[in-house]
Formats: sequence, C-alpha cells, structure tokens
Amino acid sequence: MRELVYTTTKKVVADRPLFLLLIGVIIGSLLYIAYVGINIASSDLQLAIRYTSFGETHFYRDKWWYLLSFVGFGVLFLVAHVGLAAKLVAVDLKQLAYAFMWLSVVILVLMFAYTYSVLGIAYLN
Repeated sequence: MRELVYTTTKKVVADRPLFLLLIGVIIGSLLYIAYVGINIASSDLQLAIRYTSFGETHFYRDKWWYLLSFVGFGVLFLVAHVGLAAKLVAVDLKQLAYAFMWLSVVILVLMFAYTYSVLGIAYLN
C-alpha cells in the first residue's frame, strides 16, 4: 500500500501540468472553504436558505448551521477530486485525469458562483 501511494505521488509530481492543475484545485478548494467559513455568521434568526417561485412562500427559512453543509461539500469536493485524479494517474489514464481536473476547475468556479448567490439570499435584511 505504501509503495502504491509512493509511486502514484511520484507519477503525479513528474507530470508538471497535471501537478499544477492538482495544486490549483487544492488551493481553489481551500479558498472556497475559507470563503464560506468566513461569510457564515451565527444568529438566532432563521435565514432564508432557499428560493422558489412555486408555492405561497418564496423564501424558505432554516437555522444558520444549514450553511455549514457548504463547508462540508467543499471538503468532500477536495478529497474526492484529488483522490480520483490520483487514481486515474495510478491506472495510467493521464488524459482522462487532465480532462477531469479541468472539469474540476469549472465545477469550482460554479461552486463559488452558486455559494455567492445562496449567501446573498441567506443574509437578506
């Protein structure tokens, strides 16, 4: 097991563009986790967490700790995407690992945009 981790790490580090993509996704994910963690504010009031145009109420409310699930999602994204890219390199599918990491960058941008919108709705005054 230790040898497998060592050889996979060696393969990833040897491939510079893939390694830079991996580092970019790691840094982007950590920035996302920090962004969400900093922008969450605890309060006794219920926050608007969801908007829909269907139904009587357009804004649905819940406790503030619902927003902590975005931090958990960021951690899950980081671990899953880096692990899957490393696994693709381990089984010699480097081109698929490149494509997967570029799609991870796109998903990370969408995560920032979506979270910005949700936090904007959640902290309406």
